[in-house]
Order: sequence, then structure tokens, then C-alpha cells
Amino acid sequence: MDNNYFNLFNQYLTYKQLIALITPFILPTIINSKNYNNIITYKDSIPTKKISIEEKPNIIPNKTNINTLNSYDKYLVNTFTNTLEKHFNPKYLSILYYNLQDLQILNIDKLKNLNISLRKNTTATYDSINNTIYLNNYKTSTIFHELFHVSSSYYDEETNIIYSGFSQINNKHSYGKGLTEGYTQKLTEKYFGTKYNILKSYPYEKGISNNIEHIIGNTNMEKLYLTANLKGLINTLNKYTNNNNIYNFIHNMDF
Repeated sequence: MDNNYFNLFNQYLTYKQLIALITPFILPTIINSKNYNNIITYKDSIPTKKISIEEKPNIIPNKTNINTLNSYDKYLVNTFTNTLEKHFNPKYLSILYYNLQDLQILNIDKLKNLNISLRKNTTATYDSINNTIYLNNYKTSTIFHELFHVSSSYYDEETNIIYSGFSQINNKHSYGKGLTEGYTQKLTEKYFGTKYNILKSYPYEKGISNNIEHIIGNTNMEKLYLTANLKGLINTLNKYTNNNNIYNFIHNMDF
């Protein structure tokens, strides 16, 4: 691919300017923001004031029957799982199988009753620490998006780090959420949008993630997402630009 395609990593654009210029064939980039020279990428680093891109621990999957869900929720989860198994190698679905063992699906009003704050107009969310999906009654419009989070999110109790798609979160930092939500939405619409009325969300983030996929290929990007391999994505993009540009680019997508 022409190297000029990647020169946008070196343009000085604000987020609003970037969104205004985005097209399906242009790699959006954002630099000239905060200084991330203190970002460290080696595995044994301790997240304090620095953002540490960690390698996700290996998971030994144990595929079991879903015993905690009602019949309709079980049907939707099985529909999702069967669809992914048709399109992906099972070795990339280890997180999904791991989380299905004790996944819960509850009404989102339970979160509100616990006085947990949600973004305005939130109709569904996934709590990866407690492995629970909270959603409203319009399940088919939102559940597949949340199930993609289930299939790509792992909580490491020892380090208190959530690995989720292209994001990593601990009690002090969150990094990569925008890219993760955008690509989650893209996959949801790609694999379930023709059969179900999927709630449209994260349009800008979805467009940007689509541009990255054009560069590294959909097979590679889907694999990295499903295995929560942010570090692998950074290493792949490092073929085209330096780490500082990549960190700034991903960070500026966050919200």
C-alpha cells in the first residue's frame, strides 16, 4: 500500500477538524495533543501515573452450558455465539467462552436503583468486573453490541486491569475506549445489522475504526479485538508510524 496513505499520522489536526475531514478511505490521525512520552509498554510495569499497555494474561476456556439466563436471553446469547462460530476460529473466542460460564443479563433499572451514574440516554452497558449486561426491554437493538463486549473483555483480578477490545482500564486510567466502542459498533452492524434493528451509536468512532481496518485488514483487526490485544494493535500500526503518534491517536478518540 502507498506510504502516502499513512502520512496523515503526521498532520496536526484537532479532533473536530479530523471528524470533518474523515472519509472511508482516509486514515484519521490526531497528534499535537498531550505529551505521552511517559507511556511505557513493557509487561512488568506498574500503572500509577503512567499509562501502561499490558499484555493480557492467557485464559484457559471452559465452554459450558448457560445456566443463569432465562430462555429468551439464552436464545439471544446462543444466536450470537453461533454467528461468531461461523465466522471466527474458536481459538479467538476464548474470552467469550470464558465469560459465558457465569454471564448475567439484568434490566438496566437495577443499575439506576443502585445509584450508579450512566451517560445520558444509555440503554445498555456491560459490567466486565461482575460479568453482567444491563439493558432495557428493547433487547435485540442493543444486546449484540454488549455481547461483543462480553466476547472481548477480561478482568484480571490480580492486577485490577480490565482488558476490553482495544482498551485497558484500571482504577486510575482508561485508555482506548473510543476506538473500542467504535469497532464494537462496526462489528455489531456487520454481523447482525441485516437481521436485527440495531441501535445506531458511536458513528464517528465507528468511522475511524473502519479506516484503521482498511490499513491492517479486517481479519487481523477482528482477531486483535476479540483477543483484547491492544498491544498487538499498537505493534501492527507501528509499521507505519511511531508509537507516540499511535498513543496520541488512540487517546484522542476517548471520551
